[in-house]
Amino acid sequence: MSEDKQMLAALVGVDIFSNLEAREGAELALAGRRIQHKAGQILFRFGDTSDVFHVVLKGAFDCYLWDDLLKIARPLSRVKQADILGEMGLLTGDKRSAFVRAKDEGETIAFQNKPFFEFLEGHPQVLLKLAKVLAHRLNSANKAR
Repeated sequence: MSEDKQMLAALVGVDIFSNLEAREGAELALAGRRIQHKAGQILFRFGDTSDVFHVVLKGAFDCYLWDDLLKIARPLSRVKQADILGEMGLLTGDKRSAFVRAKDEGETIAFQNKPFFEFLEGHPQVLLKLAKVLAHRLNSANKAR
């Protein structure tokens, strides 16, 4: 299978992109780039600029929050295949509030903000699904308090 078809198949497996037609999925795949990650590699750090988000193709990635009081990184979640990460910072433009490290060897598709926002303008159904994902995360965080 060609790299473009692999990317398209992987993207359709992600909840927020699951209703895209083949043509729309191909358009989205053109906006992203595949990145290989080594075990232990940090994708982004606390305070980094939020100009990209990732779709996990393979591997697992651990997310940590920085605790200023204790001066330690606290585990937050593990992200795996077909999950997305970094989307909140991309949408808000705020600096990263967490850092993400590859648990093992993995691969992601990275989307820079400008091409991704251009894609979203023509695909409001993706925006709605993204809003649902964020609302679910907020609800889960509120329950965890």
